[in-house]
Amino acid sequence: KELKAANYSYDNLNSIGLGLDYAESLIENKKNAEAVAYLNTLFAQASKLKAINGQVGSLTLLTQLDAKKQKKKLLLAAKNENNVYRHVALSLLHKYGDANDTKKLLALAAKSSPAVQESLLNYIAQNGSISQLKAIEKIVDKSTDAHAKLAGLSAINLLSKGADSKALIDNLSNDAQLNE
Repeated sequence: KELKAANYSYDNLNSIGLGLDYAESLIENKKNAEAVAYLNTLFAQASKLKAINGQVGSLTLLTQLDAKKQKKKLLLAAKNENNVYRHVALSLLHKYGDANDTKKLLALAAKSSPAVQESLLNYIAQNGSISQLKAIEKIVDKSTDAHAKLAGLSAINLLSKGADSKALIDNLSNDAQLNE
């Protein structure tokens, strides 16, 4: 009764913020094992609730503690439909990842929605290698979305250092979808 009179309501964002603050204090006090256990629980609960802010915060802290153990979660997050969560995962992969991650992301891009494809191809453009050009070209050829296709063409251009510019120009000028 008193809580209703005070117009009190439970705020999920506050509890997640407090949970992340608690995890940070564990880390500051050199209790990393406890922090990891707590953050894994927080991440699992946030995932069930689809609380992106909880997933982002806990995944970020977990990755800072031990990036190698979080690769699977990062790769799953990188193909998530939530733009914020996906971009945080890609930022963490950029900071803590390696060339093998880019190969895995390229495989994920081939099977992803257009929005995810666009993000992954933009990431690959900055972090990929020239050996991935054929796989990117296949994705571009199959893509039905103009944004994803442009991200793929940009990746081809950047990774080939402009050497494939004739093919790029041909693709841009012959694609009805890009010329609408």
